[in-house]
Amino acid sequence: MQLRLPDLLRRRTPALERRNRRRTDHRGDALHRDTMLAREQGKLSVLMVSGGEPTVRKDLPEFLLRAMERPITRILLNTNGRRIAKDDAFLNFLAEHRDRLEVYLQFDGFRPETHQTLRGEDLVREKRRALDRLQNAGIWTTLVMTVVKGVNDDEVGDVLQLGLDTPRCAGLSIQPMFGSGRSGPYDPLDRVTPTGVMPRLGVVSPEDFVPLPCSHRDCCDIGYFLRLKSGEWRSLANPLGRDELKHWIHLVSNTIFFEGASDAVKALVRDGVLQRVFSE
Repeated sequence: MQLRLPDLLRRRTPALERRNRRRTDHRGDALHRDTMLAREQGKLSVLMVSGGEPTVRKDLPEFLLRAMERPITRILLNTNGRRIAKDDAFLNFLAEHRDRLEVYLQFDGFRPETHQTLRGEDLVREKRRALDRLQNAGIWTTLVMTVVKGVNDDEVGDVLQLGLDTPRCAGLSIQPMFGSGRSGPYDPLDRVTPTGVMPRLGVVSPEDFVPLPCSHRDCCDIGYFLRLKSGEWRSLANPLGRDELKHWIHLVSNTIFFEGASDAVKALVRDGVLQRVFSE
């Protein structure tokens, strides 16, 4: 589930799709007003807190504490990282609750011109500082990269390598920029597509990916990777085979964390099937 805290954005950036500009009353309790817990059988595996930029809200820690009182396994904070880079008290709050909180960190690349084009200013040092502080605090982080052809599509492999080299990086989310008609000229025939990203990944092969099981197969692809004791990364599609992975992936189609996995998946683990696969 994604919960937006709208009208909280204080900075406009070139890559930001134009939001609905109507004012919203935030005096009510957004968390209790906008929830689908009942529909999700009383529990959520994950809640993403987004915006706008949610960290500009001074009472965000209080908001997150209220969310943690509810039956939600993990809470993802979708942020540009600016507050994390400079606010020690906020970082300490995230670290204190790192068993429930993760950070979904905007990270578009390494070149100043990349950030200048997409975000309106050079954010190279700020992004690295935010990531380093999250790592030092032991907070799990997913890097989120907006990709635009001719701007930073050649940096995809480098950002992926950064993720692989970062101990507390849970993943990399690659989001090709779309044209909605509200962000200036846009040629739909000259853009980066999700499948077009794959040849740019470098050390990761397109064969390592399968369609995300909880959405339409054309919307998103996902790859699962395991780090061996040797430090080498191994794609889950490698020992299982891509077709075999596609065959069984539906068993976790509506869950993110193992506690929500189906009885069939639990049986596979209990009977040692997965252990035997990886031992081979």
